[in-house]
Parts: sequence; C-alpha cells; structure tokens
Amino acid sequence: ALVAMLSPHSDPVHKVTIIPRGMALGLTQTLPTEDRYNLTKDQILSMIRHAMGGRAAEELVFHHLSTGASNDLKQATDLARRMVCKYGMSDRLGPVAFGDDDADVFLGRDFMTRKDYSEKKSEEIDEEVSKILIDLYNEARQDLIDNRSTLDRIALALLERETLDTADLKLLLDGQTLPPLPLTVESPKPVEPPKRSRTERAKDFPGDKLPDPEPIPG
Repeated sequence: ALVAMLSPHSDPVHKVTIIPRGMALGLTQTLPTEDRYNLTKDQILSMIRHAMGGRAAEELVFHHLSTGASNDLKQATDLARRMVCKYGMSDRLGPVAFGDDDADVFLGRDFMTRKDYSEKKSEEIDEEVSKILIDLYNEARQDLIDNRSTLDRIALALLERETLDTADLKLLLDGQTLPPLPLTVESPKPVEPPKRSRTERAKDFPGDKLPDPEPIPG
C-alpha cells in the first residue's frame, strides 16, 4: 500500500486490510479516479512496482522470504512480459510485438502460440523482462527504506484496526495520529429475580385464589 501511495502514476489506494480474502492473507485495493480504456507505460510500471512492495517489505522487515508474495510476483511478471512482447514498451527491443496470440487458440493459446522470433531474440526478451522486474523491485525496496517510519506506523495501525481506508492512510503518510477507536459498549447483563422459598411464593395466592390451570387441548 505504501509503495502505491508514493507512486505518482498509481491509482489511489482505497482500502488496505489484513483480514484474509480467499487465498490471500490480506488485500490492498486501488481504484481509478475515472473510466479507463488503456494504460500508459508509467501506469504499468507503477502497477509492477506496487506488486513488488509486499515482497520488498517482507525482506526489509523480516529478513527472509516466504510464499506469500507468489500471486503478486505472477502478476508483475505477466505485466512486464506484456510490456515487452505485446505493447512494444521496451527501450531495448523497441516497438515490436513478439508472438502471435491469435494462433491455434482452440488448442490452448499459451501452449500453441506461434513463435515468430529467434532463440537469440527470446533470450533478449527474457533478459529485458528480468531487468524490468529487478529494477522495479529495487525501486520499491528503496521507497520503503526511505519511508520506514511510515511503513511501521501503517503496520501497527493494521494490527490494531485490521482495515484502513483512504483517510486513515493519508493521515499516517503525513505523520499524524489516527483518531481513537470508539469505545465498545457492553450490553447490560439481565437482572435475575431474587430466589424465593416455596412458602414465600405461596403468599402470592392467599386462600383459594390459585392461578387458573392451563386449558387442556381438545
């Protein structure tokens, strides 16, 4: 979330939560401010940098790596490969589309995509994709290093509240303190009537004023 907030080309962060959602252990939700029909190169780079933020924070704070960022890495890798092979956004390889996505779609697009470039070019594509991912990972990590105090404040706030919205995140980014959580009002416990002896209960019906018996069905 912090990496996305620090990127000028990223969509605004709408909500971040540590409550599990399906297979995800947490969620950072970004929403565009207007309808979008295409993406610029800067926006795609911001999306990849954002995806790298969780893995970079894990390495920076805990000094180890886990499987938690696997889905983020998959999305980042897919975006980087599309930049190079489909959108022609690589400075090294130029405005060229590699591969035919429309070939043999009935047999499985990924498996049967026609390869219209050489093995040497394939190596250059892999190198360019790796360079994009590694460079953006390092940028995300540096953003977190430069703003470590904000990262810690967001982490502590999430532990306390579990979910933060846009207003909360802006306050934390500005170094301010979040308003206190509302106090939880406990429901009053039901008051049990005092226990009475059989003799005391009999005084409620003096003489022959006994309660009417329950009617017998039928």
